[in-house]
Amino acid sequence: MDCSIIAPYFLRPSLCGLYGHKIGSNNDDVHLALAALESGTSSLTHLDLQYCMVNQPDIISIVHICKALKIFIYARLRPPII
Repeated sequence: MDCSIIAPYFLRPSLCGLYGHKIGSNNDDVHLALAALESGTSSLTHLDLQYCMVNQPDIISIVHICKALKIFIYARLRPPII
């Protein structure tokens, strides 16, 4: 699942927690949907991304969007062992 799918949830004023599962980035650039959000505009305080493969620019963007992030959990998806 593309990580831009979570962008609209950052705009929900009453949402304080978000859980994402198997979210990923397609390339090494910041997604336009995340880049369009201003820093410090989200009310999210808890962000839990499990089994994800989000690139570093998207993670930085996600963290900066949140104005008072207290808990950030990120568990990277491991590639299959062959």
